[in-house]
Amino acid sequence: ALGFRALGLAPKGHVGIISENRIEWVLSQMGAGVLGAVTVGVYPTSPSNEVAYVLDHADCAIVVCEDQEQIDKVVEARADLPKVKKIIALENRGLAGYEPGLVMTFDEVEALGRAEYEKNPGLVDELMREHSLSDIALLIYTSGSTGKPKGAMLSFRNIRAGANGLLDRYGIGQGWTTLSYLPLCHVAEQATTIFGPLYSGSQVNFGESLRTVQEDLREVAPMTFLGVPRIWEKMHSGIRVKMYEARPVQKWL
Repeated sequence: ALGFRALGLAPKGHVGIISENRIEWVLSQMGAGVLGAVTVGVYPTSPSNEVAYVLDHADCAIVVCEDQEQIDKVVEARADLPKVKKIIALENRGLAGYEPGLVMTFDEVEALGRAEYEKNPGLVDELMREHSLSDIALLIYTSGSTGKPKGAMLSFRNIRAGANGLLDRYGIGQGWTTLSYLPLCHVAEQATTIFGPLYSGSQVNFGESLRTVQEDLREVAPMTFLGVPRIWEKMHSGIRVKMYEARPVQKWL
């Protein structure tokens, strides 16, 4: 939060995030929220023109990018993104050759934040007291499959209501575990990865990728798992293939 503040992010400012699910996404979103800024998720599979549309439409001044591939999408559309002042890279590889002062690492932002905290340890509490539940926390954009992506505004009150509903309906609490793998640009994954665990104190495990869901499930063995139809279809197909290829005794068992 204080690192973002040192970069000039102000209340009601907008931070774009283009990344697969990982802890730095959550930290960036929480940091923006402490400042009263708005998080804008962008699907990491989006091409440069779609990335540019969302970032421009949302007036993002800071963009958090997972790696060089995502940074290049923003840089490619730089002429259409005059409001973007800083790109923050989560991975440090391949960062040479960009416009001086445009790209910095997540570690550098954290270092800025630590320096600010050492100067004023009570600043975070002061900042949080300036905001209310009616402030906008998230802009959730549609996928754009039926036209230009449309942004839905979610307030902190919306988030609290969603978390309470999730906990009341499913009884999730401390000690529960979940696997985060669906895009955090979508409100459903936001609920299971961020809203619910923040309120319940449950544990979140980040999957390696969408391609490794079944392997990640075996490794993590989560108590809760959010799946969309395509995931269930993929699992069902995988089981049927293994059954078809199994020996007669294995099929019988």
